[in-house]
Amino acid sequence: MKFKAIFCLFLLSFICYACGSDEINHKSDQPRNILGEKVFKRNCIACHGLDGKAKTNGALDITESQLSMEERILLIKNGRKTMTPFKNMLSEKEMKAVAEFTFTLK
Repeated sequence: MKFKAIFCLFLLSFICYACGSDEINHKSDQPRNILGEKVFKRNCIACHGLDGKAKTNGALDITESQLSMEERILLIKNGRKTMTPFKNMLSEKEMKAVAEFTFTLK
């Protein structure tokens, strides 16, 4: 009787594990850009939202952007239209980190 209960518990655990999302497992395999995420949350979510899709105050959907890394860094540095330039507010390292982080938004 104990064997059946243990076997059922093992089988149920295996099924739950097998049905887990690949996206969660894939994300955990990638190194996390903590600095970029922190800078984004502190400076960008008011207009772009947590997922980059908010489009508040004339902001564009970052997830649809075709800009290269260099172009994103320049945009963060110099701003555009209603976007604040961050050249006097963020270090080069922070601007690069947040530009890299924007590529992870989906």
